[in-house]
Amino acid sequence: MSGYETITGPPTTCMPNDFCVAVAECPAGKRVVGGGWAFVEVPGPPFSFSNLASVSGGDTTWQALFYNGSYTEDAIFQARAICATA
Repeated sequence: MSGYETITGPPTTCMPNDFCVAVAECPAGKRVVGGGWAFVEVPGPPFSFSNLASVSGGDTTWQALFYNGSYTEDAIFQARAICATA
């Protein structure tokens, strides 16, 4: 494989006490070979979260399933896909 690049998906706002999915998609001609996620904005304490899964959503996407355990604050996060030429 060649042509590795990391694609960061759009920011996903997860409201308090909610489950959310963030997605990053590889450009045309590339396939996902891995990925992860990262916070864009973390609520202040007390804050509880769970990354329930970070998995391939098919040949070209990476998905991160997240639970925001805060009762009052939004959390903003993004999925990241590692893509390579197929």
